Amino acid sequence: MLFKKLAVIFFIGICLPLTSTAQSVAEVKDLFRDWSPQGVTIEEGIATVILPQSRITADIFYSSIPFGFCFGALFGVDVDNIEEVSVLNQHGQQGWVFENDPGLCEQLVNMPANSVKTIVAGHSRLY
Repeated sequence: MLFKKLAVIFFIGICLPLTSTAQSVAEVKDLFRDWSPQGVTIEEGIATVILPQSRITADIFYSSIPFGFCFGALFGVDVDNIEEVSVLNQHGQQGWVFENDPGLCEQLVNMPANSVKTIVAGHSRLY
């Protein structure tokens, strides 16, 4: 009987983190759906999004962060638990990284459009 209880506790301990991670991956993939992501992974607060383009241009990046990833804040998706978002090309070798501070996405979706690119640029770097 004790063995069964330990087995159940072990199983729940393994499956719960996997379930929440899978849910987060699905949510992030859904936020980038307009850019047709080929894959999304999340490890230790860093989301990596692979897009089908051979090169991630500044235009792609600067539209996908405020109008994709950060829009999650408007729909109740907790994007504050993601520290960084790497938006990479189909080979995973080129792209941009957005450094997400808690509350930053909520600020971005509430500010004038002409200020958004400047704020995103200040929190980004090349991959």
